[in-house]
Amino acid sequence: MKIFYYIIINIIICIAMAAVTPVLAALQNSPSAPRQTMPDSVREARVRNLFQRAKNAQMAGNLAEAKRLWSQAKSIDPSLVPPVWLDRSPAPIRNPSEFNSSKVLLRRTASMTYDLAKPLLEDWLRRFPTDETVRTYYLTRAEAAGDLIQARRHRAVLHLSEQTETATPLWKYLLLTILGLFLGWQGRAIYLDLVLGRKS
Repeated sequence: MKIFYYIIINIIICIAMAAVTPVLAALQNSPSAPRQTMPDSVREARVRNLFQRAKNAQMAGNLAEAKRLWSQAKSIDPSLVPPVWLDRSPAPIRNPSEFNSSKVLLRRTASMTYDLAKPLLEDWLRRFPTDETVRTYYLTRAEAAGDLIQARRHRAVLHLSEQTETATPLWKYLLLTILGLFLGWQGRAIYLDLVLGRKS
């Protein structure tokens, strides 16, 4: 009896294997589904963005970040050739005052840590204290780094400048006062003329 059950089980297993084997073979031989490719315009834009960020990181002295961003760009476009600046350290900034454009300053400090960017931003605002673009950027970096002292300082300066711009100048108050006195004097003269005219 046991031999009979054993034979039946073997027959069932053989039938199952015979049914499954062609299916597996068909799946292995079937062409794989076409891979979804990234549109050329999107790929080029991403590569340019990563390339620029890698260049900014290299200029800021963060070579590890520059290589990481370059590797991401390389994975999107394998035909890219490593630039010569990828393994070079940027020229040291001996004098922060060498920056003559706020755009250059902001681009240079974008990939820097807050501690490295802080003295450059301080030097710029010392020379150009009314540059609200740089001051606002400094405020953003200070808040992100948790530098509450600098954040309060720049927020107060920006708020004060806003109040100064929206406040009415003193000369306008003086002009309004003089105009009011003149109109009052003219009104009094007209009133007296009318009263004296009626009496006469």
